[in-house]
Order: sequence, then structure tokens, then C-alpha cells
Amino acid sequence: MAAVHTSDAAATFSSIALKGDFYNGMRGGKNMVLTFEDSTVRGVISASKAQHGVSSIDASNFHELGMVTNTAQPAVNNGVIVQLNSGSTWTVTGTSYLTKLVVDDDAAVSAPRGKSVTLTVDGTEADGDGPRPTDQLGVALLGDLVEHGVRTSSVSMSLGAR
Repeated sequence: MAAVHTSDAAATFSSIALKGDFYNGMRGGKNMVLTFEDSTVRGVISASKAQHGVSSIDASNFHELGMVTNTAQPAVNNGVIVQLNSGSTWTVTGTSYLTKLVVDDDAAVSAPRGKSVTLTVDGTEADGDGPRPTDQLGVALLGDLVEHGVRTSSVSMSLGAR
């Protein structure tokens, strides 16, 4: 799920400020690949479980097809790959589950004022001072995420009070 495939849903955002959530509730081995270039994004970016508000959809309620509730959860076969390139910042506003995160030297992951970001990799909290899971590359949380090249089967970020 951490590799990019030609059939994945991919988008690149350049020199833009975005506010909102990105969810991949698609099942069937399709990743959501988001690349940010000199951009800011504020919201949740996550694999999710998508659920319709009704149990059955037919011709009489076809409008329900696009109405789903996304609940952030670890990826099953719906990976989320995030690349924060030069000058980009992601402000995490809620728990987010990723399968790959790459952060350039001059990009950042941050929390809203009064909150902090906790990064876990395969269930183990990552920080700049402690041990790192042996199967991961460059995982660190030093106030903001400043190391890069996180590659894993499960990365999650959650908010806490400072």
C-alpha cells in the first residue's frame, strides 16, 4: 500500500492554501496519493471506512450514493500516501492514518495552536529521542516532524492537549 501505482487516485496541489479533509474510503487496493508543493493543508488526511446513511440504495434514493460518513481508521487496502514537498505544511486537525509520509527538509507537519501531534508508526510512538521501529526509515517527531522518508504499513497522527 505504500507504493504508488498507475491506477491510484493521485493529485498534486501547488502554491495553494487548503482547508478540509481528505479520506480514502475506497476498497480494492487503490491508494490516495497527495503531493503538496509550496502549499498548506489544514485537516485530516486518512484512510477511512465509508458508510452510507441508508442500508439499501435503489432508483428511489439514488442521491444517497454520494452521501457517506467517513471514519478515520488504519488502511486495509486503501492506502494513503502523502508527500510534503518544499515549503509545504500540513496542520493535522484530527486522527489520520497513512501508509506513507515523506516530508522535505523545509516542509512540516504541525498541530493547531494549543495542541500537539503524536506520531505512531505501526503502533509505536515515534519521537526524536527514543528507539525507532527497526523496519522504518527516518521516523522522528521533534515538535513538528522534521525527519523524512517515513515508510510503513501504518502511520497514525493524533492530537492532544499541550
